[in-house]
Amino acid sequence: MPNGPDAPGILVVDASVVVALVAAQAARTATLAGRIGSASLHAPAILPIEVDSALRGLERGGRLSAAQASAARLHAHALPIELWPWELLADRAWALRANLSTYDAGYVALAERLGGTLLTGDRRIASARVAGCPIEVVRI
Repeated sequence: MPNGPDAPGILVVDASVVVALVAAQAARTATLAGRIGSASLHAPAILPIEVDSALRGLERGGRLSAAQASAARLHAHALPIELWPWELLADRAWALRANLSTYDAGYVALAERLGGTLLTGDRRIASARVAGCPIEVVRI
């Protein structure tokens, strides 16, 4: 099945996308949910840690109340995202270390492994031009 904006396919979602999906304004959440549609969602097993850290930052920065951050966290952890063990991604992520953070490289490695598209709010990942997979940058 082809991947890209018009095909469901396989999507690897990073923490920026998940946080926007569960904590952004309703219009932005609806746009992201529409893009994700019926795609099969995947992420490295580090995703929940990154999401929790980002939500903590939003709470500490006053952008979310404690109740909003807790609700967003529960929502994020309930999303149907298949988490993949780091051990399967570590070697490729390490190979990308000159151009990407280890965290970002893990998402790229998974998208490459699955033949999917990486959905991210981080333009730097696409700008690195080292990924062997499609990268779709969404406005967060």
